[in-house]
Amino acid sequence: RRFDQLAFSTWNTVTNTELDPVHHGNFGVGIDLNNSPRRYEYVIYISFVRGRLRGIVYNPATRRATSTAAVRLGARSFRVNIPLQAIGSPASYRFFLFGFYKASPCSGAHPCSDVIPNRFPLVLQDLTPPTLGSTVDSVQLSTDSSADLTYPFPMSVSDDHFGSGLRHWEVQDQLFGALTWTNVAGGNVGVGAPVITGVEGGAYHVRVLAADRAGNTSQLNRELVFPFDDQTTGTTTSVIYNGTWSQVSNSSTSFLGTTSTSSTSGDTATFSFTGGSKVCLVGMTAVGDELADETLDTIPSGTVDETVATPDRGPIGCLDLTGDGSTSHTLVLTVSSAIDGFTIDGLEVIP
Repeated sequence: RRFDQLAFSTWNTVTNTELDPVHHGNFGVGIDLNNSPRRYEYVIYISFVRGRLRGIVYNPATRRATSTAAVRLGARSFRVNIPLQAIGSPASYRFFLFGFYKASPCSGAHPCSDVIPNRFPLVLQDLTPPTLGSTVDSVQLSTDSSADLTYPFPMSVSDDHFGSGLRHWEVQDQLFGALTWTNVAGGNVGVGAPVITGVEGGAYHVRVLAADRAGNTSQLNRELVFPFDDQTTGTTTSVIYNGTWSQVSNSSTSFLGTTSTSSTSGDTATFSFTGGSKVCLVGMTAVGDELADETLDTIPSGTVDETVATPDRGPIGCLDLTGDGSTSHTLVLTVSSAIDGFTIDGLEVIP
């Protein structure tokens, strides 16, 4: 927003004459940007000059003054705009309100003044919500960080150094299509990697909610996909191997510890699954060029090249899908060149 508005009332009636800054007095708002008591970066003066109520934003360091809107709301009530850009566009600031009067019964040598609050700390205006961060992309494959059905979600939460402070953060997940959110972790310290536990083939919305002590809130949204294993036994997803595939179940670097490998051209692996907007093979690092032809829903769709550049549990051979969440799909991989073995670690279906 462009400005804050501060409204205030006095105990007794204040006339326009009494707000003549030359002969009588004025009101003022002290602005502190770095929580440094008794040193204020700006002062906003409110006075009656040349026939109307005026607001002046003054920078004591540069002696620069700019105008701002000030209005009388009644015999005892006033309102002044605090233009945020004119005071440095702060993330937060503290302020106090004062009255100054040097006419009778006071004097220039002994002026009268009053201030609110009359003790520290000053009133805090926290303008910004907590800052949320994550090093992962908007859609994340769990196997980029984990070989099982857990995923350490990297995140950070922080609040403005001079602000009200972080009150609470919460990480929640929700399966695609579900109606409720599940609480994963929460706290008031904003650094860590709370662990999300998923199911094989599960796709999740993940969100981080945070609030500061002033009531400002922020939200970070991500999507997390857990692959189907190469040896999945799910009811809606299956894989059928034809040929001389060898399977292991104790690999420390592969998803759920299993892989399926073939070095024979013409061997096939057929994945059947439902829904999704994209499907990717989850492969493993290979020494040489290991190739397989892809056929999606009976349509030839290119060649998967599993080379040394393929990271363990990395997505390769991604294909776009048509249809909706209930559409059935069949992906067939046919080994075409695999001297050292073409290895399948799983199947990633992105909603």
